[in-house]
Amino acid sequence: MRGGDVMLIDAARPSASAEMVAELAAHLRLPQGFADDAASEAALARLMDAAARVVEDRTRRALLQRVMLLRVSAWDGPDALSLPVEPVAQVLELALAHDDGARATVDPALWRLASVDGRSAIRARTGRRLPPIPRDGHAEAHLVAGYGGAWGDAPEDLRLAVIQLAAHFFEQRAEAARGPASLPLSVAALLEPYRRVRL
Repeated sequence: MRGGDVMLIDAARPSASAEMVAELAAHLRLPQGFADDAASEAALARLMDAAARVVEDRTRRALLQRVMLLRVSAWDGPDALSLPVEPVAQVLELALAHDDGARATVDPALWRLASVDGRSAIRARTGRRLPPIPRDGHAEAHLVAGYGGAWGDAPEDLRLAVIQLAAHFFEQRAEAARGPASLPLSVAALLEPYRRVRL
């Protein structure tokens, strides 16, 4: 998405489930019943949320499936738009928005969801081109991104990275309060195969 502004709006990021909190409690070997206390459960859930956010941001992958809104001011070219998140299961709608608020849906007969060099992209269908984006306007795509609706649908190594990072946050609470630090080496190693090269 070179040559234009890009904004990915992830307003539906899910909070940690009871299953995720229980996995963290087990990993930390907390006393039985610790996570059953409402305050303790909420604290562990916040750690899992923070860790999941870091893992998703570092890998550009959505662990749990939800709808996201992508806004761009330019296509990659006349026939493609690379998507900044994986995995993308579906593009619900592609539309063009004008600066005056007018909005027009792009006919699905003109485009399709495809894979380009192993990455999800919106591509013009054979013999077609993506329509020009209005001057001072943008294109928007509603994406369904993520591995699935359940925590267990995400790859095991990414789930482990979230658990290990949340445990690190739990064990290093004083240091974490002073500001961000580098990832633990074990977490970085788990994420490395998923890192995207930024072009």
